[in-house]
Amino acid sequence: MKTNDTSKISLILSRKAIPFLTAVYTIFVILWIMTPEQRSVALPSIIIAAIAFGALTVLRRREGVFPLFELGTMTILVTTAYALIPPLGYLLSGLTWTVLSDNRLLTLNLSPAQVGRFAWWNVGYLLSFAVVYLHQRGRFSAQGVSMDKTDPPTSVSLVVLTLGILIYLILLYVVTGANFWHTYEDLAATYAAFKNLPLIVNQVSSHLFGIYILLKLALVILLIQRWRQKRWRYVLLLWLGVEIGITLTRMGGRTEFFLLLLAAVLTYHRLIKPLRISTLILLGVVMLSGALVYGGLRVFVLAKGGLPMTLTWDQSMFAMVNEFQILLGTAADLQDMKVKGLMGEIPKAAYFADFLALIPQQLLPFAKVDPAQWYLEKIGQKESGVGFMFGVMSQGVIGWGWLELILRGAVLGYLFAAVHRWYVRRAESYWVTFFYLWLCLFSYYTYRASTFYFLTIIVYQLIPGVLLVKLGQILLSPGRKALMTESG
Repeated sequence: MKTNDTSKISLILSRKAIPFLTAVYTIFVILWIMTPEQRSVALPSIIIAAIAFGALTVLRRREGVFPLFELGTMTILVTTAYALIPPLGYLLSGLTWTVLSDNRLLTLNLSPAQVGRFAWWNVGYLLSFAVVYLHQRGRFSAQGVSMDKTDPPTSVSLVVLTLGILIYLILLYVVTGANFWHTYEDLAATYAAFKNLPLIVNQVSSHLFGIYILLKLALVILLIQRWRQKRWRYVLLLWLGVEIGITLTRMGGRTEFFLLLLAAVLTYHRLIKPLRISTLILLGVVMLSGALVYGGLRVFVLAKGGLPMTLTWDQSMFAMVNEFQILLGTAADLQDMKVKGLMGEIPKAAYFADFLALIPQQLLPFAKVDPAQWYLEKIGQKESGVGFMFGVMSQGVIGWGWLELILRGAVLGYLFAAVHRWYVRRAESYWVTFFYLWLCLFSYYTYRASTFYFLTIIVYQLIPGVLLVKLGQILLSPGRKALMTESG
């Protein structure tokens, strides 16, 4: 009997090992037939993908289903996307940068060895995050925990506050020209309009726009809670349809729509029914390719059809500029300045920008330094209305290099694991779930911007937004109305 059981186990293990061994063999063959230049880019890219696959596999085994609604999962996915897309695009375009690429990469003519170097930095960053997160997270799980229903006063307060802020932002645009939904053609005019606003108005308006986005995410949770009621399901689908129509018509930023769509998918996975891995892969491919295609169409629209027609299709498609490539461009440009001794002295405040950003400028005896603005000043573009993202790779360049990235990944993994454990113990709470969803969605800022940039959003947007909704809830609650009636 034991012999039969052992044989069955061996058979199962051998069947599971076949796909793995086939994949390893295929990768080995591909690397072997590549040129040394191609291999210098492909090898770290493959390792990044392997780290992500391994970490997500561990999380899936702990949960029993793919843990899409999890902070670690989302951070690993977005980090992998930001780390992989630039080197893969460079590899597939024949190791060339074109006039459609980020202009700094074209000017620097970044070599395969240099691209591979940044890819190895990403290996260290992602690996340190994944190892620490998986160790500190443990087996804490919110799978199967239901969430409390929101009361009518909270729902009404959310809707009224969202509409109120929307009306304010529209009036701000009509009166001053400061438009948060600007197109890229209007970027310079919009920059000038915001610059002409009084500082306090600019600050408050920017935070109100952030609160507006957060409240829309909170409304998505409300509607998904009522998914099984057809009317609310249709309301959500109609809303998303309107959002995508506005996005395509405007050809401006796409973040707002993709955040709403991703919020709906994550919340459905958490509250209604876990989605199959095949469905998630399809959704991921569609959303990522849709974002890249939209970005490409936006470039074409801005160029008014004046794009060069001498490029091959692979150079046009894979070498085209996108926000993933822009982040690499900033890091590469800074590295070039550093090597040539052109960077100069880095303001000490730039190293603490994430924490100084929590303090209003009016309360500080010195000027705060935004690393992205400091970089624009270095390249002579500060007043041009142009903006370049200053991501975690750029922080590594001005800091301790690969060592800093490993430390940042480890600290972030420890912090996010603690947040996950905290969430699991309170998963039935609507507002705790909202906060966790928001952090899952905005985890991309830990790579796209600076590691702790999200703290500023928590202090100036999330907490004030929740407090305003709570105030509205109190004012609309039956107990409050009864008390006012008795006093009258």
